[in-house]
Amino acid sequence: FRAMVQNGSDIIAIIDYTSCFSYLSPSTVEFSGYQPEELLGKPVLDYIHPDDVALVQSELVKVSLNKSHRTELTHRFLHRKGHWVWMESK
Repeated sequence: FRAMVQNGSDIIAIIDYTSCFSYLSPSTVEFSGYQPEELLGKPVLDYIHPDDVALVQSELVKVSLNKSHRTELTHRFLHRKGHWVWMESK
């Protein structure tokens, strides 16, 4: 499991109850330009495109209220260099 998480190409993130990053896999760097440590403790929604915040926030609420809720959404994430990259969150 550790090898899959640390060497995989997908970003694995854990978001706490305050909607802040509490874990990010090493693949975060390739996708976003950020070292995982740079995002730890930061609010997820600060990195979501303004037009996508309501959608992402709504899904975060649904997941927090119902642990079995499964979601799949496409939204934009702020790259360290200032441009937006599309991502799919599950």
